[in-house]
Amino acid sequence: MPATKYAQIRYRILDEILQVKNKRNTLEYLTKRCSEGVDRIASLGDTYSVSPRQIRNDLNFMESDLGFEAPIISEKIPGENRNFFYYEDASFSISKSPLNEEDISNLKSSLYLLQRFGGTFHDQFWIEDFELRIKTLPVKKQLDEQQKNATAAPVLVQFDHQDQDAGGSSLIIPLYQAIEKKESLLVQYQEFSSPEIKQYRISPYLLKQFNKRWFVLCSSEGLSYVTTLPLDRIKGLEPSDHTFVPYPGPGEEPQEFFEDIVGVTNDMRVPVEVVELYVHKNLLPYLTTKLLHESQRPHKPTDHPDWFSIKIHVKPNYEMFALLISYGPRLKVVGPKSIRLKMKELITEMKEHYL
Repeated sequence: MPATKYAQIRYRILDEILQVKNKRNTLEYLTKRCSEGVDRIASLGDTYSVSPRQIRNDLNFMESDLGFEAPIISEKIPGENRNFFYYEDASFSISKSPLNEEDISNLKSSLYLLQRFGGTFHDQFWIEDFELRIKTLPVKKQLDEQQKNATAAPVLVQFDHQDQDAGGSSLIIPLYQAIEKKESLLVQYQEFSSPEIKQYRISPYLLKQFNKRWFVLCSSEGLSYVTTLPLDRIKGLEPSDHTFVPYPGPGEEPQEFFEDIVGVTNDMRVPVEVVELYVHKNLLPYLTTKLLHESQRPHKPTDHPDWFSIKIHVKPNYEMFALLISYGPRLKVVGPKSIRLKMKELITEMKEHYL
């Protein structure tokens, strides 16, 4: 556990002790109690320790306006060269301390991102309720006049597809909860090419976003393999009483389903290929930071000074070809021959549209 977490533990322990005026509350005693508290929480083998100097720093922080403005009294013990500590107001507690304006600002920023996360959580009533509660929280004023007088917050983040009600975003919360609880579901699903709505019993494993669309990785009765369903084609969702089927593979964890592919289409019958590409020098810096795939190897020079070779280990699928074509003449497939020929076929077909 990080040291910042230990700090929160120490503050809580000190807060509890300081509410009672007692001569035993010396620096040594406070250090001992905080050490015991951290020991109970610390991970096995963690060597983090609490010192009297640390506790004195903690007390100073708790007293400061950057901390909790705690009314800590340091009183000398008669006949001893030691002090004991307590709250001047026994009813004080850091848990009752009001948030400062920076805290409130951070909460509002986080809430803003949640509300506008592609529309995902927009219809969740608890967010609106929480937003109202934030406005009623006690606030410790500390920001300057310029910030206080600000009338409208500027737009700092812009999202694509603000309104995704038609895109299945309302299903993310119930799907997430079913995945977390390992519960099966009954879904009504309509394929793009069919007016018919079919019903499937699924065991969901993972939510995946790709190309501004959401998918759920799942297994279904009647299928011998796992698949991905786009959420915008799911027309209904409800709990099912059939047994949840544990993730059957590939790999041991659901995220491994996507390791060998670009996108979400993983045909178990298609083998992984080593795809070699030549990348123009103008495109190379971009693909060095934004990899085509996690398997991408460091580039190597070719016989031509303007072109560099990179390799990826993937299963060829629709999303891979679409990605490679998107880079136009600055990228070309060298091998294997089957993928090179498929690229040529797609580009020739595209060319026919412009003759």
